[in-house]
Amino acid sequence: MTERKSRGYWQVWENVRQELQVAIDKLGHFPSDRELCALGIFGVRYAINNCYGGLDRVRTMMGQEDKEMPKEKPRGYWNKWGNVQIELQ
Repeated sequence: MTERKSRGYWQVWENVRQELQVAIDKLGHFPSDRELCALGIFGVRYAINNCYGGLDRVRTMMGQEDKEMPKEKPRGYWNKWGNVQIELQ
């Protein structure tokens, strides 16, 4: 079981950045939400989604936006048939 972080730990950007960098180093690319779950680093995932505006924004904050890892689609993207058709082409 992982050690519980102190109150306010995830609101400090440097803590999130350091812990996310460990995942980046391990995977060799900026992790997707699914990869964060698979790695079991739910605190980082929580902070990214609830404190820092989501994966795309944090990817940009860390200077990773130009990397090959594709950006995640916004919530509800796959619920629109037009988007599915575009992706299939």
